[in-house]
Amino acid sequence: MSDPLSASTKVRIGGAVLLGAGLVCLKIAVIDVLAAARAFNGTVTTYIKATVIAPLFIALGLLCLVIGAPREPKPGSLVLYFVTGHGRDSRLKPLGYVGVFIMIGIGLGLHAWVNGELRSLGYE
Repeated sequence: MSDPLSASTKVRIGGAVLLGAGLVCLKIAVIDVLAAARAFNGTVTTYIKATVIAPLFIALGLLCLVIGAPREPKPGSLVLYFVTGHGRDSRLKPLGYVGVFIMIGIGLGLHAWVNGELRSLGYE
């Protein structure tokens, strides 16, 4: 019996899971931390890993939801600027690594912003 889900559908489901994980990380690492700090609940713990991976997971999840898994990328396709090969043989190109590092940089900036907000509320 063949698998009823296509490769594109599986990638879109994975994208939805990544998007959900990114939003949960954002809630835990940013929204809940700042809400606890504003409510003066004593000590507040920040989660640098969750803060850094949240933008990366959100961006990758949205990308997977929108693009899915193309059967074979066409020449000039947006995907080919970031990856080479297809399927299990695909690898990130330098521009793909740049995109990943930009998302990690955004996450580090988000963590610095959260720490700045905590300092402004009187936390060390």
